[in-house]
Amino acid sequence: MDQVATTLPLVIASLLLTTDMVLLHLTATQAIDLYGMWYPKRVLSWKQVEDNPEFSWKRLRACGISPSELYKLQPDPQPWIDLKHIDIQDVTEMGMWNIHPIRQMKCTLSQLALLHWPVDVLIRVGLTYDDLVEAGLSIQTLPIFGFTLLNWNSLGMRKRHLEAATELQCIQAFGMKKAQVCCSLPD
Repeated sequence: MDQVATTLPLVIASLLLTTDMVLLHLTATQAIDLYGMWYPKRVLSWKQVEDNPEFSWKRLRACGISPSELYKLQPDPQPWIDLKHIDIQDVTEMGMWNIHPIRQMKCTLSQLALLHWPVDVLIRVGLTYDDLVEAGLSIQTLPIFGFTLLNWNSLGMRKRHLEAATELQCIQAFGMKKAQVCCSLPD
């Protein structure tokens, strides 16, 4: 009996140490917003987020839970993505996760264009000109983003990207001749 009494606390302590469960402490308002008025819980765990399809990023943020608190709850972006608890628009708030819109979220070029994100947002979420080309961007599709040559340069457009472009395509995309466009871009 003494041996059981001695080892049981060690086993329990060992289980607690190997559990990565993080609990977010909720305010009364957050608890009611998430769980309802009749059964509010004052904590939120990742398991609860996993088990409740209504606990999306948008819903948790609307309840006043900060991105840094949600990062503590689940620092790996893949579970958020796999559970479809985030969408492409949420990525702009999820800088700590470094979620790549094309590689991880499988966002298409047309979806990105429809978001109308400014260049600084594209850069902040880790997109480059080469990423966009890999997703299907071409000299003909540049205008759908409505960016200037300076914007494309900021994303990483270089002279080599225009090697196959014609004079007419450069005029249509930038309103300048190919030689002028190339002079404005780094090697």
